[in-house]
Amino acid sequence: MEIAKGTIPTASDKGWSVAPTVSATDAAATFSQKSVLPDTKKHLDFTYFQTIVTVPAGVKVKTFQVWFDQVDDAARVWIFNDKYPNGKYNAATDVLNRQNMSATADFMADVATGDNRIVIVQYDNAPVENNIKGVRVKVDNVEVKPPTAAEVGVTLYDLPNYGGLKLPYTEGVHDIYSSKVGLNDLVSSVKVKPGWKVTLYEHFQLGGKKLELTSDTPDLKAKGFDNITSGVKIEKIK
Repeated sequence: MEIAKGTIPTASDKGWSVAPTVSATDAAATFSQKSVLPDTKKHLDFTYFQTIVTVPAGVKVKTFQVWFDQVDDAARVWIFNDKYPNGKYNAATDVLNRQNMSATADFMADVATGDNRIVIVQYDNAPVENNIKGVRVKVDNVEVKPPTAAEVGVTLYDLPNYGGLKLPYTEGVHDIYSSKVGLNDLVSSVKVKPGWKVTLYEHFQLGGKKLELTSDTPDLKAKGFDNITSGVKIEKIK
């Protein structure tokens, strides 16, 4: 099957970039470009999308859906979390070789407490156009949207001086070890907005050594905490 020929990039792959959205007021991801393929059904061009949805401890999710307004030519949805560290998909929700079809994938039985990494594998197998539009995630019938700039208090980086992969975080506890987002034992610098505090932990579930920061730190090596963070607690202090 063609969809299985794609290899999902790691969460820390340097090729990830911010996906274009439907509009300034609609955060659903959308991708549309002229096909780069020279012929029909002799080559494949894969594109990958990922997002992280955090489910707090004690919260029971009733519905967890990923859907598309339009798929061309095919798409498969994966979920990665503590229950499925190697990922899981439901072949029944694949959209295969059906242009301009909408689809929904329901992960209610698969979602776990903590960070759930959703990856969409999309491919083009024919010339002219390559599209996937209106990609959305809905939890308990509420569409999940990226946090606003005001909600993000801390950003973690995998290189010193705020370089490499960066991940923004909102208030709360985030288990980097279990999230599979690619920064476990890789955090090297941190930006902290005024009025916020982040506590870095050596182990997941907020265990081991810890380091509290209330300001930007360009190199964690100077504080003896480079490349060992597996969990963070982020708080507003003002």
